[in-house]
Amino acid sequence: VMPLEKRYLHIKGRMHAQRYFLTFQNSYQPTGKLRLSGGLPVTTKRNAYAHGFGLSNVKRAVARYSGTLSVDSSEDGCFKIILSFPL
Repeated sequence: VMPLEKRYLHIKGRMHAQRYFLTFQNSYQPTGKLRLSGGLPVTTKRNAYAHGFGLSNVKRAVARYSGTLSVDSSEDGCFKIILSFPL
């Protein structure tokens, strides 16, 4: 379990090239490379059945507005969810 003082969630929005980007940067306990399934992070929590449905719902809602959702897990202990919408 990650100590509370090391946990964070940063949210940033910006416009670029006729698109609006919303970026969520979230910490996680690094236990190796972040596992993805269907392009989305897979929970490592013990009660996995109670976690992990939120991002698939967000991805579906973003697509409804011609947007995209991508995951960047290149930084150790942190992953980014990037939403992009046409203006």
